[in-house]
Amino acid sequence: MLVWIISAIMFLLMILHVYWGIGGTWGANAVVPEFKGKKTATVKGWRSFLVAAGLLVGILVVLGRMQVITLGLPEAPYRIGIWLVTAFFAMRALGDRDLKGFMKKEWSTSFGKMDTMLISPLCLLVAVGLGYLAVAG
Repeated sequence: MLVWIISAIMFLLMILHVYWGIGGTWGANAVVPEFKGKKTATVKGWRSFLVAAGLLVGILVVLGRMQVITLGLPEAPYRIGIWLVTAFFAMRALGDRDLKGFMKKEWSTSFGKMDTMLISPLCLLVAVGLGYLAVAG
């Protein structure tokens, strides 16, 4: 059951990044960090597609590790891959000690509030779930 929940969360995040990549604007203002009142990035274009592609690879790794799908690869890439995906989500939850994650310095912006209330806790939840799947696998 956990594999499906984690995969569904990652799939929804992937779809959201594809939406932003093709120019969608819903939610975009709250998911880009700000520094001194200015956005530090944009959600449009290749960066969003890159994140979406990474999430797709992550989904395939999780499903492969739990033997839901088979891609003809040996077990080792799945074992290593699920730990890499776990580490990515854990690092995103902890943050960069500046603008993102639980260790960020800027908490008062719209992004800072959204990151604290939703993005970082979601990343931590996914990381914990992935860590469990990696061990239980």
